[in-house]
Formats: sequence, C-alpha cells, structure tokens
Amino acid sequence: MSERQDLTAVTEAAWRGFRDRLADRMAGFEDDDYLIVEVEVGPAEDELDGAAPFLQLAGRGEGVIRAAAAGNDLLDERFHLDEHDEAVFLGVGWQRPGVDEPHFVQLSETRAADLLATRCVVVLREVYAVPHPAFLRAEGLEQDPGWVRPAPGIGAPVADELDLDEEEATLVGTHDELRVLVDAAVAQMAEVDHDSDGDIPLRAGLSVVFVRVLEDRPAVELFAEIVVDPERPERIPVELDILNRTHDFARFHGTPGAVRMSYVVVAWPFAPRQLRVVLRRMLVEVDVLAEQLALRIGGRRFLQEQEPEDPPVTQPAPTTAPGIPPGHPSHPGMSGLLELLHLGPVSSPVVGQLFEHDRRALIAHLVGVRTGVFGCAGHDEERVLTCLRRGLRYVVDREIPERRGRRLAPRTRSEQPSLISDGDLGEDTLEFGQSV
Repeated sequence: MSERQDLTAVTEAAWRGFRDRLADRMAGFEDDDYLIVEVEVGPAEDELDGAAPFLQLAGRGEGVIRAAAAGNDLLDERFHLDEHDEAVFLGVGWQRPGVDEPHFVQLSETRAADLLATRCVVVLREVYAVPHPAFLRAEGLEQDPGWVRPAPGIGAPVADELDLDEEEATLVGTHDELRVLVDAAVAQMAEVDHDSDGDIPLRAGLSVVFVRVLEDRPAVELFAEIVVDPERPERIPVELDILNRTHDFARFHGTPGAVRMSYVVVAWPFAPRQLRVVLRRMLVEVDVLAEQLALRIGGRRFLQEQEPEDPPVTQPAPTTAPGIPPGHPSHPGMSGLLELLHLGPVSSPVVGQLFEHDRRALIAHLVGVRTGVFGCAGHDEERVLTCLRRGLRYVVDREIPERRGRRLAPRTRSEQPSLISDGDLGEDTLEFGQSV
C-alpha cells in the first residue's frame, strides 16, 4: 500500500495534483461560483494587522473566470510584495492593482482553466512561497482525494503490514495508516499511550507536549499549552510577538486562558526520523520557555497545581451587547457570514462587504458573540470571532489610507534556515532536498 519516492518528486507530484483539481473546479464554474485559496500561516494569523496571502477565483458568466490575488494594500506587512514578486505576477499574465482595485487581476476563459490553474500555482509557489499544497485552505482541493479515513468497519493497518524503513520517507494513504506510523516513530522515544482525544501526551518537566495526527490533511501537529491562567493578559500580545520572531518554526498564540506553542510537520511523505528530531527539540525547550513565560505574565505551567483562591463573585449574564439596544436584531451581514462559513473560510474583504464596511456594526457583533447575545449557528465561537476581528481590521485599514512606512526585508528565496542547530539531538541531521 505504501510507495517510496524522492522527496522533491513527491512534492512536485502534490503540486501537479493540486493544479489539476483546481483546474477541474474552475472548468465547472458557472455565474457567481467562487473559490478562495488561502495560505495557511498558523496560529499567528489572529495577530496580523492585514490579510494573509489569498487568491479569489470567481465565475463571471459567459465562460469567463476572474482571478484576483491580494496586493500590498490588503496584505499584512510581513507578506508585502517586492519588485521581484510583481515581476512574477506580470510575467504570467496578471494585471497590477489600480486606484480602486487592491488586487492583481486576471480574466480567463473557462475553457482555459488549465492555464489559469498553472498561473495560480506559480503565484502560490514563487510569490507566496508555499512549500506544499498542505499549507493551503481551498475547500479540500489542497489534499489528494485519497487522503480519507477508512470506512466504518475497516480496521486500521498494523505497523508490521506497512514495511517500515527508517531511512526512507513513506507515502501514506489514510489517517489511520499515518497514525500507526506516528505511533511507531514515537515509540522509539517513549511509551505511547493515547488520551481521550487520540493524542499522545509526553511529559517534559511540568509541561506536556501532545502529538496529534491531523484528520483533514497529511500532517502531524506537536503542541503544548505552556502557560495556563495567565495573570497579566495585557502582556500576552507583546510576548507572542517576541516568541514568534525568535522561533523560526514554532508558532505561539493565545487561546482563552492559555498560551500555546505548536509545530506542524508535513507528513506526505512521512519521515519518522524528521518527526522525532522535531519532537525531541520541542521536549527540550518547552518547559524552559514555559517557566520563563510564567514569570513574565503570571499563571502556571500545565501540570503545576493551581493555588486555592476565593470563589469568584458571579455576575448576571448581559441581556444585550454594548451599542445594540435590547431586542435589536443582528445585522444581515451576520447571517450571511454564518451561511458562508458552512462553505469554508471567509476572507476579510468578504466580511467587510457583508457588514457594509460598518466598523460599529462589526464591533457590536464581536461583543455580542462574546457575551452570548448572538448565536453562532453551530459554528465554533472562536472561528466566528476570528472572522469578525479580521473583517474589522480590514475595514479600519481602508479608513486609514496611510500605511505604516516600514517595509520588511525581502524574503530569501534560494536558502531556508536549518530546522535545528547542529547540536547532538540523538538523530543524524536531516539533509533537506535529498531523500530521507
């Protein structure tokens, strides 16, 4: 069931598959059909002042497809495009943003969907520097349709059946098959015992690193809540900015009542040695980071016992949100947002349009969702709040035409930082770009 190939060849095959699936989707576009392809930037997305890179593809009727790619007026500063990026856009047929158009735009006939899909892939790889389709959100197109969980009643494979070879990467076809491989890789470091969520918890001092096989993509997430119940939450944004700037691969973000650290390891193909190197690195540094951060923002490490405190004084739940009179219905844009979320991610510009670029309405609905005045129609509350926050930022940025003047240094395209230092971590250093 498993096939081994060179890592570079496998990556190229993944992009070809994504391009073909994208072309097939666009070839079937009718009027008002659309697709948004977003670049996954991890937990730090909530902290962006502007948008993360994205493409908007829409049917315009009469066999025409409109493709739009975010320009600098929409993008967060860390993703700003330089002259080389603009040259790539123009070289594959995109038009520059205009006075009233913040996107690079390209119109194509539906019958030329293959060519348009190829040009979209060029932008994703060469401009937005996406290493693999697994780092995209595109309504399932980012994954090969073969990446599915087995039907009920079909047992998961066992490690012996998968013919493991530590020296080579292995292509896997299902979630359960990858889970078996991850268990076997971690078992060489520690005893494997799954918790109620199916994750593998590994203790490091007073912290715990969890190993999770993601269900919707061939990837493994390593994560830890390094500080819980922070006592000085006003310091968290500054600390997150410092941590994310000083750690190339780990990502840090705040959740309700905790600060979380995570790595995502692409597992198509799956390389056991790569997983163990990253895991061992995280186990070494997580508790030191947790101890230092707890001193700066208060709170405790994951396994640290909570000190007893006086019971909190309960307050009656508010009956309305500030800025919304009692009994006032929600803005129609809220209903539109909740409906679109059933189809997939909703970009910041779309949220702004739904609320007619009314920042007061967006603020009122943010408060309303947090206080329970407005429901989320079965969606995760944090997902809805994130969309509203990003929409608010988009609207506010449009109201302030002056952009902050500082531009980031151009991203390096030919070299990437080493995954780890050359210190002895118990495994041979990985040589990216070669078979592992």
